[in-house]
Amino acid sequence: QKKIWQKPLRSVAWLLGILGVLCTLEGQVDRHPVTDTKTTLAEEQLLSIVKKHEALLGQYEENPAKFEKRELSTRVESVINAYKAFNNDNPDDVFGYVLHGKFLREIGRYEEAHKLFLRANKLDSNIAIVKQQIGNYLAEDARYKEAYPYFVTAVKLDPQKAVYQWQLGRFLIYYGKQLVAEKVINPKEHDQRLGISLAEAVRLAPDNRTYKNNYAESFYDLYKPNWNKALQVWTSLLGPE
Repeated sequence: QKKIWQKPLRSVAWLLGILGVLCTLEGQVDRHPVTDTKTTLAEEQLLSIVKKHEALLGQYEENPAKFEKRELSTRVESVINAYKAFNNDNPDDVFGYVLHGKFLREIGRYEEAHKLFLRANKLDSNIAIVKQQIGNYLAEDARYKEAYPYFVTAVKLDPQKAVYQWQLGRFLIYYGKQLVAEKVINPKEHDQRLGISLAEAVRLAPDNRTYKNNYAESFYDLYKPNWNKALQVWTSLLGPE
């Protein structure tokens, strides 16, 4: 399976990101006053599971050797069971499925994670991270014709997220020519999306060297490259930091 466009799901700021997701949820949901207390309790419960999830993976990443196989398995299943219980108690909470799915991806249970993201997508079809994760799964399975619209939609839903722009561009580097050959897109659309997505990724995350390298290299994948622009990008990339 190809995972070249899939960044690690966790980072130093991962938990802050989850808090941001939960804040986003608050903004998206038009609550009824009667359900405010229940919703707040559900959010607190979900955040406690996320902290447990993050603590486990953080400790394992720091020192895998300290975990015996049985202990690791027990703690992983404990997190999974907590997410399952939350999903059962809150079947309409889309972010419960998103966070559960992210944890399953992180531990390599991709098929189960994909099912959860599909469930989340049915509940709310306008969440960029859900589109991204479904696209990742399909792309990793070389189902590029199915994956393409998910990456495009993720960018449309959250164009200011650099990783979504980068993943769309990276995806087109690997599968763009096949999409054109099979008439899913035409060469003009290929060049526009590839060029714009990686340029935006660099604009949004100017210190990310990977994004810069991919953008510079992408000119060789265009049907009609702008070599003057390519020269400018390469000159900037190879110049003093």
